[in-house]
Amino acid sequence: MRTAIFTLDKTILTIQLAEAAQLVPMSAGVKPTQLNEGTNTVAVGPGVFKVQSHGAVGVTTTTGAIHVMATADDKDGDWPDPQKSMMTSSVTTTALRQFFATDVKSL
Repeated sequence: MRTAIFTLDKTILTIQLAEAAQLVPMSAGVKPTQLNEGTNTVAVGPGVFKVQSHGAVGVTTTTGAIHVMATADDKDGDWPDPQKSMMTSSVTTTALRQFFATDVKSL
């Protein structure tokens, strides 16, 4: 699974996982955050983030506006749809799709 998380403001995310994974920011130079199996609480700024996992990922917040999208790892093409995401004008459709593109053989 690939889970896309779009945040508009500084917020605290609660992320539920059935396995360890990473919260990877789209911003260059920002390191991924290690996530453990179970419930994780992570403070993030505005931006685009991804979690790649074998199982479903639950994402909630009580402190800001977020939009969450998910797809199977064998789906690329037009995913994620930038019209349905909470993107800023600084993120291009091409950059967004490249960030979420996956090599299925690596899983």
